[in-house]
Amino acid sequence: MTKRQRMRGARPGPAKPGPAVRSSTAKKQARRLVEHNARIERIKRSRTFAMFGGLVPLVGLTACDAGLAIACLPREIYLGIWAAIVGAFAGLSIRLVLERRRFQQQSPPG
Repeated sequence: MTKRQRMRGARPGPAKPGPAVRSSTAKKQARRLVEHNARIERIKRSRTFAMFGGLVPLVGLTACDAGLAIACLPREIYLGIWAAIVGAFAGLSIRLVLERRRFQQQSPPG
């Protein structure tokens, strides 16, 4: 092996792009991740409001039993409102799981 061949092997290779230089696919992935996180937070916030909204019919029933005449509605109305709110909460919970699964399936492994 000559001296020239040994020197070629010792030279450093081309510089790799650092974290400041990103490819278009990396930018798309980052944008998708940000959109996904925003969507998940929005669903969680809606689910929290639905959960607290489920307390309204229960408070109404309790207020009617305690003697507050303005809150006295038939029990079936309160149960119907409560069932609708619980259904919304369950639907949002299912949507949250499906959004996560959809994002994981579309993401490349790695």
